[in-house]
Amino acid sequence: MPHRLAPLLTPRSIALVGASTKPGSQGNNMVRELKKGGFKGKVYAVNPNYDEVEGIPCFPSLADLPEPVELVSLGVATHRIEEQLTAAAAIGAKAAVVFASGYLAEDPERTLLGRVAAIARAADMRVCGGNCMGFNNLARGINVAAFETPDWLEPGNITLITHSGTLYGEIVNIDRRLRYNLTVSSGQELVTTADEYLDFALDEPSTRVVGLFLEQIRDPAAFIAALEKAAARDIPVVALKVGRTAEAARLAVTHSGARVGDDRAYQAVFDRHGVIRVASTHELAATLILFSGPRRVAAGGLAAILDSGGVRGMLLDRAADEGVPIAHINEATKAKLAARLEEGLDAVNPVDAWGTGRDFEAVFTDCMIALAEDPDTALVAFVGDIAWADTLTSGYPKNCTDTLARTDKPVLAVNDMGRGGNATSTMLSKAGVPLIDGTDMALKAVRHAFAYRDRRKRAPVATPAPVPAIVRERWSARLAGKHALDATETLALVADYGVTSGAAPADGVAMHLSIERDADFGPILRIAAGGEVGRVLDEAVTLLAPCDETEARRAVGTLRARRLFDDRPGALDSLAGAIARLSRVALDLGDRLERLEATILVGSAGVEASAAWVARRGGS
Repeated sequence: MPHRLAPLLTPRSIALVGASTKPGSQGNNMVRELKKGGFKGKVYAVNPNYDEVEGIPCFPSLADLPEPVELVSLGVATHRIEEQLTAAAAIGAKAAVVFASGYLAEDPERTLLGRVAAIARAADMRVCGGNCMGFNNLARGINVAAFETPDWLEPGNITLITHSGTLYGEIVNIDRRLRYNLTVSSGQELVTTADEYLDFALDEPSTRVVGLFLEQIRDPAAFIAALEKAAARDIPVVALKVGRTAEAARLAVTHSGARVGDDRAYQAVFDRHGVIRVASTHELAATLILFSGPRRVAAGGLAAILDSGGVRGMLLDRAADEGVPIAHINEATKAKLAARLEEGLDAVNPVDAWGTGRDFEAVFTDCMIALAEDPDTALVAFVGDIAWADTLTSGYPKNCTDTLARTDKPVLAVNDMGRGGNATSTMLSKAGVPLIDGTDMALKAVRHAFAYRDRRKRAPVATPAPVPAIVRERWSARLAGKHALDATETLALVADYGVTSGAAPADGVAMHLSIERDADFGPILRIAAGGEVGRVLDEAVTLLAPCDETEARRAVGTLRARRLFDDRPGALDSLAGAIARLSRVALDLGDRLERLEATILVGSAGVEASAAWVARRGGS
């Protein structure tokens, strides 16, 4: 059965409204881009001023077309969007692309956007935009865009879905190492949202990794369903989510109408569903480059070869900062390295393999293969400057490709200072050796690859065991009649969920737990150190509720406050169990619970609640 976005992203016929013969205009770009992609279906231009545009027959209006079309591309000014989308609905079109923003000076309340969306929904039309760059379905040769794209774009295995049109242009049109099967500039998402594009991409056989640039998720439930689908199909999702600060969130609303939501809730969703979160476009690009390679990382750590002892030291320092484990090579591997390295070079990982330069190409390849064959090597990286490509280092790309041919492990090339984008980097990418610029970005990408690998081994989060039905019903009824529960009542509630109050455990650590309801994703848990320690550390970790003990233990382990439990055997396990049991409250009280706050004292002998209160959700 065709995907619901098939009329939009894989149409059989297209009408280009506003097509023009004027070079460089939006209307002309729209025609040229579609022709460049090699679209095989029916194409009609629509403009009363022409009989044909770039060899395509042109008609005065959509109503004058000789047959209905599936997709209408609207390369018209904002004030004409409404009439043209109405005309598209009248001829039975099932999809549209709207490039214009929908903002008019005479429409300060932006009612036009609502009217356009209503027209599309009434006609059951899928809409890309408004205020978008369109899309390039490179895997299927369908470019619906009003802006020029490079002639060198060719199909690959990365899907990119972005709310930012500028980022779309930057990341798609600049670097040849990033090769896409599908790129979508979703814009304002008047009708069709990011989760739908993600769902479509996951059905495409050419998709190996998906990159997202997000301001807001407009359908949270559908987005989570798409993430579950990605996990089931082992397709990594890499997200750059903006709006962490209040000012960024405010400007997102004025820019595209996006309400960016609580960043803590987004982080909890990403953690639960294995989304790889990045902080910059450079990190996004580096991570997509690595995941788009032909091989996934194996078990173990990073093995690397360099031509500099100084750079090796820096690599080790930065790997420690990023939490990237270094492979512990065995004695057999060390012996292989020692047999090829010149006098004075250590047979260790990472390997500084540069001596006098004698037979360096063979030495580097043999050492890289020895590293790759070690059982604790997850991937082997060449770290240097391949883009430099002088007479000494011109053999480095061959070291990488020869190693790739003689091992089943992934091989990564890293430009420490140089920039890719040249013929060498493109050649390596096509040969199956990802090339990343900058050691820092490479290490971040490797960390993400290791984290994705390790997360695949986790068991699904289990729902905590239920309390007796009579307990659940009693508290639900009691909360229904009150705006809040006082401290005594809340301590009784907490006790019914397995955390009693009383004398504090000997040498107990105060931890603060809150459950609150996020507008997008429902109940979330926030865990932090309590008391003065919490004020000094000023840190917290957030989870979706409910959670299980394993997830709670892992979350607490990310806090600096975890060190408070080092000399308290069993305390961390007790805390994790308490967190999981209390997280069940969010499930049982459902929409009636607005917020729960609890302070838990944790010691070797167990946990006890020392303070708590509950607020009821207004109107529930």
